[in-house]
Amino acid sequence: MEQLLKCTVEPGVFSSEWAVRLQSEGGPVSFFVDRSLVEAPQTPERGQPVEGHVRVTVLEHKPNLALIRLPAQSSSGTSSVWVPSSLLVANGR
Repeated sequence: MEQLLKCTVEPGVFSSEWAVRLQSEGGPVSFFVDRSLVEAPQTPERGQPVEGHVRVTVLEHKPNLALIRLPAQSSSGTSSVWVPSSLLVANGR
């Protein structure tokens, strides 16, 4: 099931992408994604990240945790991580 996950967003290397950082159970996770996969209330500037939401796929639920598939491989090479369920929001909020 696709849902939105709270994250921090800032400009990526290319103008068509955002750098996304989120908090997983194991610590911070960062990756680059196409801008179309992120919702942010304002456009972030380099060095001035904003809070936003990134589209993820929820694979499994445990009490207070969700296993999500990231929309892109993280900088550490992982494609799925456990996150606190409280960071997930329904599409269309």
